[in-house]
Amino acid sequence: MSITATSSNGIGTYKVVTRTELTGIRAIRLEALADDSLPKKGPGRAPDGNFVLTEFDVTAAPAAEADKATKLVLENAQADFSQNNYDVATAIDGKMAPTGNGWAVSPKAGNTHLASFETREPFGYEGGTVLTFQLHQQFRSGEHSLGRFRLSVTTSAGPIQLDGLPSTITDILAVAADQRDEKQRGELMAYYRGI
Repeated sequence: MSITATSSNGIGTYKVVTRTELTGIRAIRLEALADDSLPKKGPGRAPDGNFVLTEFDVTAAPAAEADKATKLVLENAQADFSQNNYDVATAIDGKMAPTGNGWAVSPKAGNTHLASFETREPFGYEGGTVLTFQLHQQFRSGEHSLGRFRLSVTTSAGPIQLDGLPSTITDILAVAADQRDEKQRGELMAYYRGI
């Protein structure tokens, strides 16, 4: 499920609260999604389709004690693309500067972009976990908020890679198309449908 911003554009924070039964969570993925309803297809709401995610933070609490949230330490931020002077790593540096800080994607707006953030320690509580994601958008223009996005978590052990195709897919692509077996063709199709 994705989230599309419909309130007025401006400086502020998106807060997303959800519950998961997963334990051993090791990373969070943020997809900034292109959409025809956004300026220049977004994924941001600025006139050029850009956004600036100034800071991204996550807390986790046992479902039975949702008021006992712990802020997660995020590290090893990666993105498929970061604008000059707006590297994704600055979205988890604890700074809320109105310029020169946070993740942005100009001049590659108009496309879906991905970011991943590993957690220092695996997390998740037996009986369920309440996750609170906060996406702070403090860029001085007040126009650079995310327009559409999706959040997900994984229990896969790191390091999480966003720099190209997964090695299993590149290995299959190295085999001539007429030489691939049914399993390889199935893996390629599953990957293609998932992107």
